[in-house]
Amino acid sequence: MFAHGRVQGVGFRYHVNGYATGLGLCGYVRNLHDGRVEIMVQGSQENIQKIINYVRSSPGFSHVVKLDIDWEESLNGLSSFHVRF
Repeated sequence: MFAHGRVQGVGFRYHVNGYATGLGLCGYVRNLHDGRVEIMVQGSQENIQKIINYVRSSPGFSHVVKLDIDWEESLNGLSSFHVRF
């Protein structure tokens, strides 16, 4: 998924990382050069919906104005959630 808005420089990645880790999701969150943040997650449908709702709530000092979600079958090789730089 791709978060648009005030999502860089406000601790957004660290909030998402902490929440996703707490849910036991695998994947990553990273800033993109165009100002968006990419969030890739793998886990149960229930927990994926929870992280989507959390991201839409604009955690911390962020302000998410748009969330693009692309569904894929599986993210191979992921065993934890982390921030990518």
